[in-house]
Amino acid sequence: MKQKTFLLMCIGICAISASIKIQSVKSASNSSLLIANVEALSDEEEAPVKMQDCTRIKISGSCYQKEDGMWRGTYIDAVEHYQVPVGSPLICYHYSVHGCPSGTERR
Repeated sequence: MKQKTFLLMCIGICAISASIKIQSVKSASNSSLLIANVEALSDEEEAPVKMQDCTRIKISGSCYQKEDGMWRGTYIDAVEHYQVPVGSPLICYHYSVHGCPSGTERR
């Protein structure tokens, strides 16, 4: 019985020390990754940022079928231009001005 208790205690100590070692390795790799990210960001600030041209809807509305009054689409009367850095998580839309499909009317 004493041997089983001693064996379980040794296994527990080994598991705890292995866990501590894994955590120290993870935090060391995280800090080196953090340093690499900071260095990469500082390098990017020196380079000019490329921008992409985008458009978003400014004035729009709905188009309805003349005969039955059912919705059939949208029209866009005006768009506004803006720019987003290339590779940015911001969404770049590409809308253009267009009217209602034939056989429909604005409401």
